[in-house]
Amino acid sequence: SKMQQNGYENPTYKFFEQMQN
Repeated sequence: SKMQQNGYENPTYKFFEQMQN
């Protein structure tokens, strides 16, 4: 997703990605 590309190394974005999946 877009957030994954913007902040893949950022734990906040990774957490958000997991919630979306």
